[in-house]
Amino acid sequence: MPQQFDLRLSAPLPPIPPVPVRQTPSVKTMDGVDIFLHARPADPDALAQHLIAAATAVPGLSLSVITNRGVKVWPEGKAETFCTDHWRCRFLAAPEVTVSPALVPGLLTALARAGLPAIKMEMLFRFDGQPGYSAAQGQ
Repeated sequence: MPQQFDLRLSAPLPPIPPVPVRQTPSVKTMDGVDIFLHARPADPDALAQHLIAAATAVPGLSLSVITNRGVKVWPEGKAETFCTDHWRCRFLAAPEVTVSPALVPGLLTALARAGLPAIKMEMLFRFDGQPGYSAAQGQ
């Protein structure tokens, strides 16, 4: 004869969670882009001058800050900061300027032509007026 099992639950089932309510989509606006470069350790001021010159080909975005290992090295960085070959270069639009993701390929191309090819980039957006990205040191 087959074995009989007791199928009663020893504890009540947890309540079924409510169905999630979809939120109204956020208003999404672009502030700029972080472009990460692999470049030999260099003088951050010299690197900034190259970046600024290359960015003139793309109206609407300008270099705001350069960090290395999370430490701000331009503008007004400390000369004693140890820099590696990995740089984050933040390009932001002026508050009254509307920018779109369509500008980013032009900036990447301008940087590559200047001998500064990107290894990674992250677009910087606001959602309902609140930044969806972290501020860089000193910002």
